[in-house]
Amino acid sequence: LAILVFTLTLTTCTMPSATLSPGAAQLRTSLGSRQGKRSHGTTRPIPKLVRASSVESEGKPSLALATRRGALAGSTAGGLAMLMGGLPEAQFNQFLMGPPPAHAFENPTVLGNGFVRFFGEATSASSYGGYGGNDQGTDIASFKYWYDVPDSWKADIVTKQEKGYLGIDSRFSDPKQKYSKAYVITFPGYVKLKEDKEEIMSDLALADAELQDAINLASDFSFTQRKDPDGQVFVDYDIVAEPLSVLCTVTIYNKRLFALLAWSSSTNFDANRTKLTKIRDSLQTVKQSPEDLLKQLSLIRGAATCTMGEC
Repeated sequence: LAILVFTLTLTTCTMPSATLSPGAAQLRTSLGSRQGKRSHGTTRPIPKLVRASSVESEGKPSLALATRRGALAGSTAGGLAMLMGGLPEAQFNQFLMGPPPAHAFENPTVLGNGFVRFFGEATSASSYGGYGGNDQGTDIASFKYWYDVPDSWKADIVTKQEKGYLGIDSRFSDPKQKYSKAYVITFPGYVKLKEDKEEIMSDLALADAELQDAINLASDFSFTQRKDPDGQVFVDYDIVAEPLSVLCTVTIYNKRLFALLAWSSSTNFDANRTKLTKIRDSLQTVKQSPEDLLKQLSLIRGAATCTMGEC
């Protein structure tokens, strides 16, 4: 359907040498010499030299060859714009990107209570560092876990190195407080949590220098064990230290370890503790079907709306 307009003009260059840069003049001379040596047949015309529309640098004219590839790209985009120009922007984007995946929704999704819920896929390290791991999609059928963060927090980029060595799958931070952040660590190949709960944290700290410092400098290190309604075991840690404190929870589901760490500077820890506890306790692994998960989100949004007096 695209309208292809070929704008390549094949003609012999007649531009005066004085207007060309040395490189372009040499190119014309070289091409002209080749034509002059031909004794039979029709000489091949030289692609026309045109001035580039970009800003000229150092006061010298900038030259660019008008190529078939550029003509095709421009005419194809122009043809699509002409054909789709009557559609709203959202429908035009959908035409270009194709249909959304089944059970698609906004991620993170707004809960309406001052928090957003982020769903993670626990993908491999090759998906990170700008290749999709930081924006883990909107297909709810692929999610492995979720947690809640304040709606003012921003998603951080997770590099391949952080994913590969530290196991960080996703991370959010408070743009107003440098050391306030929360991230999820996940590793495959775990069947159950160790009986020695302090050793669990020591294992997580092997590649995490900040966590090592918090454990070694802790003025308070405590943990408790709890179970969710399905019987899944979570171990919650409170590590109060200088200069950073952290609240953490660790669990295993479907032979994969999940840990959420919520950090704050010691200066702001007391003021942030309630918020960090909510973040820490929100970690859940996905057990529901996509349909049931969407229903649960609808109920949460409805309850938040009623709480604010708009029900």
